[in-house]
Amino acid sequence: MTTYFYGRCSADENFEKGSSIATQLSKASAYAIIHNLKIDEEVSESISGSIRFANRPLGLEIMNEIKKGDHIICSALDRFSRNTLDLLQTIEKFKRLKVSLHFTEFGEVTGTDAIGSIFVKLLSVFAEYYSKQCSEKQTATKQRMIKEN
Repeated sequence: MTTYFYGRCSADENFEKGSSIATQLSKASAYAIIHNLKIDEEVSESISGSIRFANRPLGLEIMNEIKKGDHIICSALDRFSRNTLDLLQTIEKFKRLKVSLHFTEFGEVTGTDAIGSIFVKLLSVFAEYYSKQCSEKQTATKQRMIKEN
């Protein structure tokens, strides 16, 4: 059994707002201790959360290495994915492989708990919404700045 920490930040996102890789690892390490797990591998990358997990260089690496009984700990759902469809498909794949995915915010999400399943789906929709909203704001701001020289 291998326990992975997966951390993600966008290119220059939130280093001052509590989402740095170091902060994510700290949360994941505390979670691991509480749940009698030991992080064996630390995997972190700087990439957009809207990119499919298996299309990220290190996401693909994890997907190729995981095996039955492994655990993946991520500090927050939006650090793992901001693409609802991809998140739900990845969770289903982990369930089939008997790999446990944990978010420090609310625990393991690959179990069969009905409430947990609904909770993850709702949070994933909001994470995707936030990602798209930020992108729209950036585009609008760039267009305004171009008009204003």
